[in-house]
Amino acid sequence: MNVGQGNMVLIQIPNSKTIIYDCNVTQENEDDVLNYLESKITGIDIFINSHRDADHMRGIEKLENRFGITEIW
Repeated sequence: MNVGQGNMVLIQIPNSKTIIYDCNVTQENEDDVLNYLESKITGIDIFINSHRDADHMRGIEKLENRFGITEIW
């Protein structure tokens, strides 16, 4: 997903699991990112964070509030 600087990947696997790898939801991209996700998913089964730099975990609380996150790795 295009989130500017940083990383955020949506993975949907055949057994209907939804995975988000990293998160960079900013004030500038929030509407675009959340609306895109809303058109593709109803919830997040797994959130994977590669490391704790802000541009890889910024906005995770927005994902949790909007979609819910079952597991965090």
